[in-house]
Amino acid sequence: MGGMGLLAYGLYMKASDPNFSIFPDGAAEVASAKKFGRVELSLPKGCRIMEIRPDGERLYLHVGPPVKSCERIILIDATDGTVLGTIGVGP
Repeated sequence: MGGMGLLAYGLYMKASDPNFSIFPDGAAEVASAKKFGRVELSLPKGCRIMEIRPDGERLYLHVGPPVKSCERIILIDATDGTVLGTIGVGP
C-alpha cells in the first residue's frame, strides 16, 4: 500500500515539475556505478581495438586489422569486467 502511495506521489511530482527526480544531482548513476579494476585482454600480435560500442551494461569491442586473423568482436560485461564471449569473423 505504501508503495502505491509513493508511486502516486512520484507521478504527481513529475507531472508538476518535469525536472523532478527522487535522486538529487545524479545520485542514481553514482549508486549504480561499480568499479571492476583492470581487465586484461590477450590479443595476437599486431591486433588492435578498432572501436568500442557501449550498449547498456555491455561493451562491444571490435578488434581488427592490419592482420586479417585479428577480426573479432569481444563482448564485455561493463558492470564487472567479465569477458562474456567472442564472435569471430572468418571467410
